Amino acid sequence: MPNVRSRKFRSLLSAGCALTLGILPAAWPPKPALSADRIFFALGPLDFSVAVDSLERFADDGSMNTDLAFFASRLNDRQLEQFRQVLQRRFDANHVTLSRLTYTPMGEALLKRVGRLIQLDRDLNGYKGIRAAVVLAAAQPDGFTILDVLRQFPGEDIRLNTDFVFEVVRELTALIEYRDAALEAIDRQAASEAATEPVVDFAQLPDLRQPGPYEVIERTVTFRVNRLRQTQLGVSATYDLEVLMHLPEDNPQPAPLVVITHGFGSTVRSYEHLSRHLASHGIAVASPAHIGSNLDYREGLLAGLSSNLISPIEYINRAEDVTTFLDELERLVAADSSWAGQLDLERVGILGYSFGGTNALSLAGADLNLRRLNQDCVPGLFALNISLLVQCRATYLPPGNYDLGDSRLKAVLAAYPASSYIYGPESIGQIQIPTLLVASSNDIITPAIPEQIHPFVWLNTPEKYLAAIVPGTHFSSAQAGVTDGLPSFLSGPRPDLGRGFLFALNVAFFQTYLNEDPDYLPYLGARYADYLSSEELKLQTIRSLDAAQLETAFGETPPLAIIPEPAIAENRDPEDSVLEEIRQTGILKVAMRGDAAPLGYIDSQERLWTGYCADLFEALADRLTEQLDRPEGIEVVRLSSDLGNRFDLVRDNTVHLECGPNSI
Repeated sequence: MPNVRSRKFRSLLSAGCALTLGILPAAWPPKPALSADRIFFALGPLDFSVAVDSLERFADDGSMNTDLAFFASRLNDRQLEQFRQVLQRRFDANHVTLSRLTYTPMGEALLKRVGRLIQLDRDLNGYKGIRAAVVLAAAQPDGFTILDVLRQFPGEDIRLNTDFVFEVVRELTALIEYRDAALEAIDRQAASEAATEPVVDFAQLPDLRQPGPYEVIERTVTFRVNRLRQTQLGVSATYDLEVLMHLPEDNPQPAPLVVITHGFGSTVRSYEHLSRHLASHGIAVASPAHIGSNLDYREGLLAGLSSNLISPIEYINRAEDVTTFLDELERLVAADSSWAGQLDLERVGILGYSFGGTNALSLAGADLNLRRLNQDCVPGLFALNISLLVQCRATYLPPGNYDLGDSRLKAVLAAYPASSYIYGPESIGQIQIPTLLVASSNDIITPAIPEQIHPFVWLNTPEKYLAAIVPGTHFSSAQAGVTDGLPSFLSGPRPDLGRGFLFALNVAFFQTYLNEDPDYLPYLGARYADYLSSEELKLQTIRSLDAAQLETAFGETPPLAIIPEPAIAENRDPEDSVLEEIRQTGILKVAMRGDAAPLGYIDSQERLWTGYCADLFEALADRLTEQLDRPEGIEVVRLSSDLGNRFDLVRDNTVHLECGPNSI
């Protein structure tokens, strides 16, 4: 294993150019960021620059001016061609939608991270310039290129934080090498476990990737819930909890139940292919609609009806949706004999994908770890793991002990969950039921190493499994059609094979631990995973992995702590001022009305939260940035207030200020 720290400066420079000018724009269109006329950066004591005209000439015909040729000589032919393709690539995005997204708290936080890399001037975060340039470029017809963004960037020049570029490159290189080493460790562990498993001819056994013997009945049930709930239209005091159910027809005995909690921006139909597959194998499936983070909510966000990509309270609301559904279903089964004959509520499991997988781990017994979140989600955090943006939203929850586990759950399967900051080893270690974590090696949304592989090491439950899809992505098991049009680095190879992996794993896992059928246990072994694998897409399933194996495979101390130090309790003096808290956290928490013009309201044209209160909070944040000497800025976190909660929000320290048409 080569030593990361011994890499030559030439390699770092090449990778730095590729990362800054190529990888970031390709991964997310709103992140292209260079300057209007020239790009300045430092190498040691010397300053260098490249003209935007030189980049345009290179993109047009491949020829190079002298300033660009100096840097191009440090890239190989393949890197140069990739760079040219990035410059030529056109993006099609609505400028109004981009504007709304970049003004959400999460969108702004992401821009500020990129703004540390791409500066308006030395040490001046460039996020405002990035936002303006992208939105203006997107407003032109027929799409836009990175070069279009360059010409819209405010000012004449922009400066790259070269030291930070190299820091990111070193981190990226180390993480990729560590990921590959971890996959080697998993491969060796799978081979070791396979050697101890009985030899089974799976070709002679039922193929769990194929539908089972039962026809499937579809039913929808709706329960009225009297509880505050975040929706795409704001906070509602009551709401309808709609649940899509798939039941095995003519099952000779009541079926076990699996509850599917869907991902962000999904619907109850997003996992219908898996729901019907499980039902055909004799397992009932229920999919609650999480109205605070489903497709309607996402579309409402893009329409300007909401200012938060994900509300912090959604971590609570999602778990309450599942618990409320199980409560109501118990009453329904007790009152209606037809339901009692179909469901066995003594055998219930939970299944979640992506954000739903994170939710499933909470329900399985992992407490929200606010102590770790408050310690690790530091202001200005720059990480290649973009799931931290979603996890760190939970830091805005009011203080409290959030025990969201449901003791009725007997097994949990979480595919591609985010779990490193929001749970950490302290909370993951609390899970005591059989657990299967699914990871994809090339997942850039919830990266496998910090979000699934390390958490697998943290699990203490004796019945645990890790299934790694190589070289899978976040969408490697998505329903047919979902990946249409996605670039290959997101869709991955052969999602049809990935769906087969997940079909078989789900049936085997829940038949083993809900139906307590030992005949399915061999399907959870390393031999069966090898049987399912192909050259294009491989499945590795293991039951054990420890920190020593990962460290040995990497050959040195990994770039990410496998078992991080315990989170330290926050010892804040109660006499500390609010200003001191804001100075330390970089966060100004505010609340305002969305229906009280001119103080706080949703603008009918722009569909953005606006009004005197909004302007006041932004002005206050700018003033505090100067007063508290925080050049990285103060982030304004906005919560919705109303006549019923406005005083409670301030009294309970949920927000620092509330602004609205309040009587005195």
